Amino acid sequence: MAFDLVKTRTGASAPMRHDLKGTSAESFAVGEVVYLSNGYLTMAYTCLPAQFIVAAAVAASTVAGSTTPIVPVYEIPNGAEYRVISDATVSATSRGTLVTISTYGLQPTATASTGYGGFMILETDGSTTSTYSKVRGTFPDYRTTS
Repeated sequence: MAFDLVKTRTGASAPMRHDLKGTSAESFAVGEVVYLSNGYLTMAYTCLPAQFIVAAAVAASTVAGSTTPIVPVYEIPNGAEYRVISDATVSATSRGTLVTISTYGLQPTATASTGYGGFMILETDGSTTSTYSKVRGTFPDYRTTS
């Protein structure tokens, strides 16, 4: 399960949708978190700042010299909450903890983030009978981090 919007601080308004250039060698999955690097979208994993969530799947370009793909994305609004299934058990004591994003950009991990990116756990089912947890959280505002 990828990141799914639960609510925003602005009420019922939907996040802004953009069509941005993606890194040509990278494929993009629906719900994957990405950020802009040198003007091109790339996966926001580990502690990198998540700026957008991919709205539609886009295949990687396999042809040398081909044009860069255009990727439809939603901007992550400040304070928006998302639900997702983590790639590991996230205990109840993890509430308020900033964790890293998995290396494939679709789930939070149970590993504490030491950077300025990641995903802040607000709620978790704290499942101890499964290797995954249902969590709800938010992304740090990339506009205010350095």
